[in-house]
Amino acid sequence: MPISKNYTVLLIVFISSTIMLFHSCQYNSILPPVDCENNSPEINIISIQGTPCGESEGSIEVLATGENEDDFSYSLDGENFQVSNIFTNLSAKTYQVYARNKNNCTSMIEASVPDDSGIVLEVEVTNTDCGSFTGSILATASISNVEFSIDGDKFQSSGTFSKLGQGSYNVQVREINSNCGTSAAVQVPSGVSYNNTVKNIIETNCAISGCHVAGRDIPDFKDFSNVQENASTIKLRVNNGTMPPGNRAITEQDKQLITCWVDDGALDN
Repeated sequence: MPISKNYTVLLIVFISSTIMLFHSCQYNSILPPVDCENNSPEINIISIQGTPCGESEGSIEVLATGENEDDFSYSLDGENFQVSNIFTNLSAKTYQVYARNKNNCTSMIEASVPDDSGIVLEVEVTNTDCGSFTGSILATASISNVEFSIDGDKFQSSGTFSKLGQGSYNVQVREINSNCGTSAAVQVPSGVSYNNTVKNIIETNCAISGCHVAGRDIPDFKDFSNVQENASTIKLRVNNGTMPPGNRAITEQDKQLITCWVDDGALDN
């Protein structure tokens, strides 16, 4: 049976509408995910006000920097954010302060509100070996009748903590049977030297002809400042096997040494 003109018009309208619907699809407008490793804000502590023991009169002021500096929000728990970069009515302890930009990339810094009761904490650190647990912390206090902790949970009478791996520790001291005390953020480093160790690995495997040398559109890794600036990327790529390229593979030990050096802060040491 022949199709009537009216049905033909309706069919054309339906097809046209369908085409318009597909053309209006939002697939092509979906933005790729933001690389937060390279686009997270940087946080700096502006000021910290202490508080008497048992009171909540302390404060922390921080400032985030990066693109679109008016778009940051701040938090003390990583969940509840506020526009203000100042936190008040704080008790004496160590806080994790978060800053978040409009892309939901978040960074964190630790800030300790001191106890104004007058306990002075001194800390001595011994490096660990890379990949091992040979580091130690010796904490001493200006008064007696105190106890110490490096995790905020298990307190002990001795200020000596041994068999520690590379990383950050929150050393706390408080009066026994009291929450009055103070704390300090301490880094136990591996002590891996760039000039004595990592430099040779980089220059043997990466800063070679046709790769990371001067005259190319990629960073020259014979220049330490370029290595330091790209330290996090170098750590990531040597561990996922994409650097160095081709058949030039570095040993697991060299990967560990690079990782330890980067985790120490990519120092010029």
